[in-house]
Amino acid sequence: ITIENVEAKQPYQGIVSVQGETIAEMLEVYFAQSEQLKTRIWLATDEHTAGGLMLQQLPEQDPEQHDENWTRINFLAETVTNEELLNLDAVSLLYRLFHEEMVRL
Repeated sequence: ITIENVEAKQPYQGIVSVQGETIAEMLEVYFAQSEQLKTRIWLATDEHTAGGLMLQQLPEQDPEQHDENWTRINFLAETVTNEELLNLDAVSLLYRLFHEEMVRL
């Protein structure tokens, strides 16, 4: 895997095991093993466009709510469709999925 960060001088490269049936599942395994971050990824493509959504669990001050928040956000994100990933801009997609949450973009 190669991760490019516009603020970094060079891209980061790492090895990802081929665990999972999709590229999204393989990337989720990478983040779980290498970064130790719970991560979910949804990807969609057609003949002209590619789109995706990535969620990562970040540290919170209240560990009791940590798992509950992660479960709730994943439940909401699971409703995303390939059509939405391919056709909605980021603001519209985030509003559609998480309009009852405090979202920062």
